[in-house]
Amino acid sequence: CTAVSNKHMLRHAIKIVTGFSFFCFALTVLSCGLGERRSYPEERGGGGPTSSHPPPPPPTAPPSRMEKKPETKNVEDLLKLPGRDTRPERIVIIMRGLPGSGKSHVAKLIRDKEVECGGAPPRVLGLDDYFMTEVEKVEKDPETGKRIKLKCLEYEYEAEMEDTYRNSMLKTFRKTLDDGFFPFLIIDAINDRVKYFDQFWSAAKTKGFEVYLAEITADNQTCAKRNATDGRWMIFRRCPVTGSRLHVTWCGWMSVPCFRMLLLRRLRWKT
Repeated sequence: CTAVSNKHMLRHAIKIVTGFSFFCFALTVLSCGLGERRSYPEERGGGGPTSSHPPPPPPTAPPSRMEKKPETKNVEDLLKLPGRDTRPERIVIIMRGLPGSGKSHVAKLIRDKEVECGGAPPRVLGLDDYFMTEVEKVEKDPETGKRIKLKCLEYEYEAEMEDTYRNSMLKTFRKTLDDGFFPFLIIDAINDRVKYFDQFWSAAKTKGFEVYLAEITADNQTCAKRNATDGRWMIFRRCPVTGSRLHVTWCGWMSVPCFRMLLLRRLRWKT
């Protein structure tokens, strides 16, 4: 009996020790699990403890810079009082516009108005003058009725000569600046590309002239009608019924870039 009793007591002790070991192991695992969850508070629904410091404000955007626009000036403010008293002493006006837009007409008006206001006649350099050729025509004399030969100048555009004529006009312009006889000059040309008038602008600025860009605008169809013989006009399409022009455009017109316009002073002409 004693042996059986001892055996039962041993088994009971083993169960107690085994149960206590399992309890310690479970407690250790639970402790480790709680430690891991404390490492990742975002996994809990509460989102973890909140900080007493507010979140930093978002970075503020830098203040927007005001875009500088080119100065626009009325041409009459240069020619009439009181504006002409404070205008620059030396002036160059560069005309720009399609053929037939009225550049030469406006250049003549500026020239006449300057003389009318007491100034010396400005010198006008026109690219079209280089395309004027002397031709011989036969016309009827209104008094005698006989047919006579007359010599006159006619405009005849030659595409292969345009660059040569433009370079000749630039040389004449630079020589005029060097001579110093004309404090007021007008460049009358299409100037459809920036590079065509940029050299005139640079040459004038180096000699202390204030340069103004006068852009003359007109309807494309009106310009093309006034210059039907100019080979640089392109007709896009015609009416299929009447054959009349519906839309015409100028080949190669280039707008002045914004950064380039900031260096120019624009002129406005009141019509």
